[in-house]
Amino acid sequence: MNFKKAFGLTVSTLALSLLVLGNANAKSFTVKCKSTATRSKISVDDTGLNRAQYRALVTSGGVTVPSKNLKLPVAGEVEFDFDSNTADVNAGATRVAPTFIKNKRVVGTVQRRNSNGTFSTVSSMSATCQ
Repeated sequence: MNFKKAFGLTVSTLALSLLVLGNANAKSFTVKCKSTATRSKISVDDTGLNRAQYRALVTSGGVTVPSKNLKLPVAGEVEFDFDSNTADVNAGATRVAPTFIKNKRVVGTVQRRNSNGTFSTVSSMSATCQ
């Protein structure tokens, strides 16, 4: 391989790597949920976050449940699970009632803890559950 081709390949590889790394901190927010007669399951994921403490809130039918723990982002991302299944709760999910999800609709919110202990919303969206 000649120098010109090798140099071109190296520059192309570097440019692609920077593009991928740049997108690693891109902002993305998702709320996913599943509702059956005997189970409510919700996942709230947010990316592109600064280093701070975050919590999630889920709301359905006028009832709001906060995540049981505050989380620090890992690589700019926090993930929160809410579930009525005991095994998932034992694995770290925040417990919600099996009938928590009303009309197959959930609003998921991520809030940042401010230095004075209050919270401010950084992301929020509504989702229709499966």
